[in-house]
Amino acid sequence: MTRTPHTTRRRPPRSLLQRLRGVPLFVLLWLPPTLVMLSAWKLLLKAVPFRRLAPLLGEPLGQAAWLPLLSAAQQRRAQRIRRVIALGVRLTPWEVNCFPQALVARTLLGLYRIPYLFCFGMSRSPAPSTGEPFAAHAWVEAGPTAVSGGRGFYRYALLACYLGRGGAGPSATPKG
Repeated sequence: MTRTPHTTRRRPPRSLLQRLRGVPLFVLLWLPPTLVMLSAWKLLLKAVPFRRLAPLLGEPLGQAAWLPLLSAAQQRRAQRIRRVIALGVRLTPWEVNCFPQALVARTLLGLYRIPYLFCFGMSRSPAPSTGEPFAAHAWVEAGPTAVSGGRGFYRYALLACYLGRGGAGPSATPKG
């Protein structure tokens, strides 16, 4: 029997274990705590005013953006942290917006003493999908890696930045 495009077989859905095969051990070990942190930060953001959370974000820089320099090992770790957050967001049964994701990124980068830049921005133009006059966004970058929230510098006007030195020295590169 020859197959035609009409008689192709569908693959059975893959189980969670099959989908996680090939995922680095770091990501697998941090996945359960990341799911808990995503939920905890989401709940805390509803209960705690921002002025209480702001000191946890890092050193306030205003609208000056400085991307900290990373060693090769820190860069690899930041990429793994990005991967575990992205996987955690996909696996949560509820929506987790950019702010809790950025807080989890900040928490994990801080635990590993990796310098980071925590940013808040506002869309440069109205959001066409929602009809809102503007959209706010939070993202975290560590060196050249967008750990959470993507490359916010290109899509959002910068409102505020916080620098987490993570045990690194004062060296950093300006982001324009």
